Amino acid sequence: MAVYILSNRKIVRHKGEKTDSFSNDEYSIPNFRIAKCDFENYIEPTKAAQNNKDYTNRNILNYTLFSEPEKQGYEEVLDVLLKEKGIRESPLTADNLGGTQRMFYELYKNMSSTKDRSDVMIFIHGYAYDFDDELKAIIDLKKSLSIIRYHLSNIFCLSVGRPRAVLFRLPILMIKPRVSTQELLWYGFSTFTPSS
Repeated sequence: MAVYILSNRKIVRHKGEKTDSFSNDEYSIPNFRIAKCDFENYIEPTKAAQNNKDYTNRNILNYTLFSEPEKQGYEEVLDVLLKEKGIRESPLTADNLGGTQRMFYELYKNMSSTKDRSDVMIFIHGYAYDFDDELKAIIDLKKSLSIIRYHLSNIFCLSVGRPRAVLFRLPILMIKPRVSTQELLWYGFSTFTPSS
C-alpha cells in the first residue's frame, strides 16, 4: 500500500540534514509538492524515542520528496507507459517523471498490477495540525487499515498549511481498478491563490 503526501507546506532544509523537507510552520506555498512515505523501513518507535525532542519530521516517518517535473502536463507519463508496454519508443523512463506525473504513474502501475479490488483513499487532516501531527496521523491510519485488511492500493494525504492562504479544488477520484492510460491522464490536482 503506497502512501503519498500532497502538501502546499513550505520546503525547507533543516539544520544538519542533506535533503529537503516539509516545514512544520503554517506558512504555505501556492502549489502542491508530492512526497512518498517510506513504510518499508519504518520501525515502531519506543516511548523514550517519542518523548525525545528530536522526534520530529523524518524521525517520525521518512518520506521522499518528488522532484518538480521537467515539463508540465502528462504526455511524458503516457510516453513512459507506452514504452513499457512495447507500443512506442521513447528515451524517457519513470525516473524522468516528477511531481504529480510520478504520482499518477505509480498510481496507475499499482492499481493495474492486480486483479483484486484496488481502492484509493484521500485523507484530509483536521484543523490546526502541524506537519508532525500529520505524519503521526498517517501512521495511525495505515495501522488501522492494515488491521482490517482493507483493499487499498494507495492513500493520498492532503497536507495543507494555513488553509486561508491557499484555496484548493480536488476532483473526486473515481478511479477504476483497470483504468486506461488515457483516462488516468485526465485526473489531476490543481491549486489557485485567490486575489486579495
